[in-house]
Amino acid sequence: MLVSFNERYLEKALVDKWVDENEADLLLTPNELQEFINNPPQLCDVPSSCVSRYLSGNGCMCIRSVFKNQKQFNQWKNAFEKEVKEKLFVGIDITEIQN
Repeated sequence: MLVSFNERYLEKALVDKWVDENEADLLLTPNELQEFINNPPQLCDVPSSCVSRYLSGNGCMCIRSVFKNQKQFNQWKNAFEKEVKEKLFVGIDITEIQN
């Protein structure tokens, strides 16, 4: 993917600001968190051709437009992964699973 120096510089500045932790960063409320778990955020239509996704991965413009900071994104990601694991292993004693 061909990306100009200016695009790279601007994207890096925006991601750095989003990632930079601040004591004032708010976490999602329980209601907001549950809503995101039930209706996960959607990435752009074609992530493989998105410059922001290419340069910033999970810090892309699509994610930054949904979550105010990386703390919120990580909060959702951890809760979503936990929810998925719980649904996958409902009724299964995973201590009995052998490699």
